Amino acid sequence: MKRLGNSIGLICLIGLFYLPIRAFINEMDGPKTDPLLVNYVNEWKKDMKDNNIDYSHFYNIKSIKVTHNLGSHGIADERHRTIHISDTIISMGTASIRNAIYHELGHYVFSLEHPKKHCIMYKDNLGNDYYKYNWPTLKSNYINKILNI
Repeated sequence: MKRLGNSIGLICLIGLFYLPIRAFINEMDGPKTDPLLVNYVNEWKKDMKDNNIDYSHFYNIKSIKVTHNLGSHGIADERHRTIHISDTIISMGTASIRNAIYHELGHYVFSLEHPKKHCIMYKDNLGNDYYKYNWPTLKSNYINKILNI
């Protein structure tokens, strides 16, 4: 009986240390990301690393997900630590998805606002073709904006 008590105690002790450590590891891995969005999020992270931009606030995000009936193209919800990308963006094409990810991460991680000129942070969707053909310039301007914060 004493052996059973020791075993239960040991299991409880392991659980006491394992759960907080596992939660910490999950935080360091980054947010739970919808499989449709993983490549775009990884591309964004690579661009931040390549430009020596501190994006540590990214690891505060719990999830990045596709949301149905969102009412906008995306939302950076800091209260719930979630980024929502509208399912309508998914159907628009890869360039629109990429732009939405960069846009919402710009809000969440760097507190970027909507400017009046056409860019990644512009409030309206400019269309898949616009993003596709203008991406190098749009991305360069976005990176420069972040570097000048």
